[in-house]
Amino acid sequence: MPAPRLARLTAPFLLAACAATTVADAPPPAAAGVASGKPVNCLTQRLTDNQRVIDTRTILYRVGRQWYRNDLPNECPRLDDRATIITRTTISQICAGDIFEVADLTTHTSYGSCVFGKYTPVTLPKTTR
Repeated sequence: MPAPRLARLTAPFLLAACAATTVADAPPPAAAGVASGKPVNCLTQRLTDNQRVIDTRTILYRVGRQWYRNDLPNECPRLDDRATIITRTTISQICAGDIFEVADLTTHTSYGSCVFGKYTPVTLPKTTR
């Protein structure tokens, strides 16, 4: 009889954990800027000249003078400003739906993979630029 009780206790926790990782409705932090245009699916990778991790679900990319915010569809637990984002692509673009790896190159540790969302052009607060 203990097995059914364990299953009943575990199921709500699993559902809560899954719900907690979905961020589609969560607003981005203020440091991630204010949307200034319609989201695009891809950025040309060689044109991105700066990357900044805001939190576990938000990355900024600069293309020339324009910043783009990538709102990840799910939380990426080990993503922070010390992590390295490794992309592997056969084309010259990074796109929504592409998978990237989060790693620490100093310790040669991979923390797993996450998925890019769409890229929204943003205007950043002057303190963030």
